[in-house]
Amino acid sequence: MVSLGWAIKGSFRLVREGWARCGARASGRPLHGYIGWAGHGNSGDDSMFTAARRLCPDVQWTQVLPGKRTLSLMAALGLNEPGYLASAALGGGTLIGHDMYLHAVKTLQKKGLSLWAFGTGVGSCGWSAEPNAELREWAEPLTQFKGIGVRGPLSRDSLEALGVPRVRIVGDLALSLALEAPVQAPPTPCIGLNLSVPQTQAGSDGINGMVRALTEVARRRLRQGCRILPFAMARSDIPPLKRLVAALGLDRCRVFYSTKADAVIDHLSRCTTVIGVRLHSAVFACCAGVSPVMLGYRTKCLDFMSSMGLEPRHVPFLHMTENAIYNRIESLSAPESVTYSDRCEVLRRAHQWKAAQIGFLQEMVGPKARGDTECMR
Repeated sequence: MVSLGWAIKGSFRLVREGWARCGARASGRPLHGYIGWAGHGNSGDDSMFTAARRLCPDVQWTQVLPGKRTLSLMAALGLNEPGYLASAALGGGTLIGHDMYLHAVKTLQKKGLSLWAFGTGVGSCGWSAEPNAELREWAEPLTQFKGIGVRGPLSRDSLEALGVPRVRIVGDLALSLALEAPVQAPPTPCIGLNLSVPQTQAGSDGINGMVRALTEVARRRLRQGCRILPFAMARSDIPPLKRLVAALGLDRCRVFYSTKADAVIDHLSRCTTVIGVRLHSAVFACCAGVSPVMLGYRTKCLDFMSSMGLEPRHVPFLHMTENAIYNRIESLSAPESVTYSDRCEVLRRAHQWKAAQIGFLQEMVGPKARGDTECMR
């Protein structure tokens, strides 16, 4: 049953997005829809919608809420049709492979709306979905897209295997939020820690082994004089992080949580390295110029790390022994293993993807997108 709070929030969003469509139509300015999971308390999903709006401030954006009931209501009002929306972008997040977004795509295409993909991932969306997503039903709708820009090489290869043409890699949208210049590493080494443990799989051997290995590495780093900065990417991350902090004896250590990407990136810029389970813990680390250790639980994690040339820092812990997990994390998180030049290189790659995203946006929506297209030297 849907709670009263969620019902009120959903109703408010419907009114807000409907009003945006009517206002844009009255002004004569084109309005573009963004299909994604922004607004649900996940800082990664929120950041990608923020990134799209900042990259192209001269274009009006509104969310296209993907739920079936919402789509039906908007269809009944005619608010998701070409008369109100110039186009709609399937945005960031691993959406290609999720049934809800496939239904949304087909519904909007039936209305004659022009669709395109912008930084979208392909495959399993996360803990709540099976590891291997069924993609065959996506092939035909995707061939009708105006353009397809995906997160990384694994996403591109998956779509090309389906026979989908004109697939380009544009990187994760949140990379466009990267700092302009690298920050010097702190004098006292600092490790950012993110931990996400789903309740449905909390007792599995792979997850338990990862948590124990991560705890032991953190304990070793504390003995070496490092600081620990735990941070949550969603509210559900807070309980496991609090348990981790308690196991380390850090009674006064606060778990940082914000849905504001800029705040998280600023927080992580103080770190020597970042170890995280959530995909966007690694993305935000790169935005801060910090080399992440990605505790990968789905192919989307390797997809992103490959797009940044960071495959060696990807740890697929579900397929590793506890001892192997410990050894990899311990080696990759050693303070002396990351230099200032590494921070510069991570930011340079993030800026390259930002430039690619600006170019792709210009092709899709026309007006000049905001942002310095010069990559860092």
